[in-house]
Amino acid sequence: MKITVNLENWPQNFCSADRDQLTPIEQYQNVLFKREDKFQPKLLGNANGSKLRVIVDTLLANYKMFQQRGIKLHSKSMSHTLYNCVVVCNMLNIPITNYGEIGERYEGLCNVMPRQMYDLSDAIEFNQRKLDRSLIDSRGIVKQFENIPTNIKTIVVASGSGVTASIVQKYLPWIHVVAVGNKPINNPKIEFHYYDDTITDYPQPFQMDDKFERRMWNYVNHNMPELLNETTLIWVTGNYNFLRFNQ
Repeated sequence: MKITVNLENWPQNFCSADRDQLTPIEQYQNVLFKREDKFQPKLLGNANGSKLRVIVDTLLANYKMFQQRGIKLHSKSMSHTLYNCVVVCNMLNIPITNYGEIGERYEGLCNVMPRQMYDLSDAIEFNQRKLDRSLIDSRGIVKQFENIPTNIKTIVVASGSGVTASIVQKYLPWIHVVAVGNKPINNPKIEFHYYDDTITDYPQPFQMDDKFERRMWNYVNHNMPELLNETTLIWVTGNYNFLRFNQ
């Protein structure tokens, strides 16, 4: 059941060489990891991972609409969504406004307005949980399925918005998808578990995102050790520690 996606017909070639390349599958002990954190286009600074991929693809797929109306967020300065949107929107000349203070990190790169004015703006709300699902473009992530080994039975994802887990479940319905996060996913076909921050850290096979993958990895090791075998793939959505530890 090999999936092939042709990206040549996309209207824009923005970072196309980076987007077309498959991120590696790496093995640590008995577990395989899809290293989407290694998707880091040179044009886009430290932005990386599936989180970036969905934002780039969605903005490109609906480019004229986003360029005309702009996007709006109400994020904190350490938000990976805000960072990705600011970097990509500046490259693509898409207006972006954050409603709420975000410090000096994005000075000159992002309009900042008071939070109470958010509902008055007709810009497109770019909250991935609330964004119209018909606008979300998943072709880039689906392309990454091409190097998933055929013996994989379970894919585990650290979940924020739930977008990556939902895309995996939709296009790979024969694989059991487990999501670990702090907000439930509205999809009964995905097995969801809440983070448990009382768990002591387990050794990491590589540096993991402190907010997402680290907590997921701890949960799986502590509560679901039976998944730590060669038929499980851990989908690494990205690494945004630089936002939290390099203030």
